[in-house]
Amino acid sequence: AALTPIGEPLSTITVSKMNKDFFYLIDLIGVETIPAVLIFGILSMFLVKPQKSSDGLKSEENSENYKEIFIRSAKIYLFVMGLT
Repeated sequence: AALTPIGEPLSTITVSKMNKDFFYLIDLIGVETIPAVLIFGILSMFLVKPQKSSDGLKSEENSENYKEIFIRSAKIYLFVMGLT
């Protein structure tokens, strides 16, 4: 399953409505998708450079605790369960 807020429900609905097994989407588009993601990841390691200095806005990065992560994952699970 695709681990994004949109990808997870869509892939679950696709598999359930077509009456296919868990690995249907991997068998269907995995050969093209997985190498493409790996290639783009490797390319981004070499081609994307961070800025040396940024005079823009400064923001504080908020960290999440385990309780917030668990609650969010439970909400996503219940949402997907309600769709199928």
